Amino acid sequence: ESGDAEPKLVDAVARLADNLEYVIMSDLDKRTRVRPPRIAFFDADTPELKFKYFRREGGRFGMLAGMMMEAFGPKSLQVLENLEKGVPADIDVLVLLAPDKVPEEQVYALEQFALRGGRLVILLDPVNVHNAVIIKQQNEPRVSGLESWLSHIGITTEYGLVGDFGDDSHCPFYFMSQKAQGPYVYWPLVLEDQMAQDLVGFQGLKAVPMCWPSGFTVDEVKQDDTGRTVRTVMRTSAYGHRRPEIGLVAETLTYPRPEDSDLEEVPLALLIEGPLESMWKGKPIPGTEPEEGTLPANGEGGDEAPGGDAPGEAEGDGGDNDAAGRDEAPEGRPRMVQGDVGILVFGDGEIAANYMGPQ
Repeated sequence: ESGDAEPKLVDAVARLADNLEYVIMSDLDKRTRVRPPRIAFFDADTPELKFKYFRREGGRFGMLAGMMMEAFGPKSLQVLENLEKGVPADIDVLVLLAPDKVPEEQVYALEQFALRGGRLVILLDPVNVHNAVIIKQQNEPRVSGLESWLSHIGITTEYGLVGDFGDDSHCPFYFMSQKAQGPYVYWPLVLEDQMAQDLVGFQGLKAVPMCWPSGFTVDEVKQDDTGRTVRTVMRTSAYGHRRPEIGLVAETLTYPRPEDSDLEEVPLALLIEGPLESMWKGKPIPGTEPEEGTLPANGEGGDEAPGGDAPGEAEGDGGDNDAAGRDEAPEGRPRMVQGDVGILVFGDGEIAANYMGPQ
């Protein structure tokens, strides 16, 4: 019984199979939830991507925003232009849409949000129509500004392009100039068996098209040393290939198959969970001057608080720490130096863009 006037019936139990427990628990969660989750989009839509062909009302990611508001209610979603004042305290999930040269102070704000237990979804967009196709561009990957921080976590974004030479693992591409269409290996199609189907967000997905994605390399030793887990939740087939060059990649539909020794399963999306120590532990908050008695940037010297941390740094477990006497971060909350995080990072932001459709 759900508390409604009439009992709720779960039909087609046999069809639900392994998803039955999820269906029941998610329904109970929705009915007992005090409030829907509050989600913020940090949309770094850059001027060079504001071509009329690629935009709709609400920006390059307007369709995604509309879907989120339909799912959780119009008051559940905020769009943030920047993070200069940190992430609002009532936000549960922060989605970074194609971050572009995010300043260090704002990367710090993202980390503080994650260390307090906020969930972070990062859709990187190193390669897109601007730097992969348009002639006379620099043909360099877009820099997100998160590279150093991700490296601190033990994640390296392998800038370049990932293709998939599997027989059924790529999407059709249309050359407007050549009026030709055909399978295109650098728009890989991530199939059901290449996704973590046991995770709620991927259940029921049969295929996800990607548009010039980049891959990742995980420092497994760093994860083992810290007790974190990094799980590949989307990948290519066994015939994935990393291509370091990105310039004019769409000049032809036909690319020679690489040597078998150069083919591999390439991670395209990762789920990072577990303890994380702040990249700025023992260092001044970015954009501020170190106060007397705190550790200098090199972490040597200075007076230390009990336990070896600089004064004003609160050990955290992912929740707000209100210990008296703690220095506060710019957004008025205690500074966190460690916590348990949940971060989902994708190597392609365009999977959520309007022109990829509502797949």
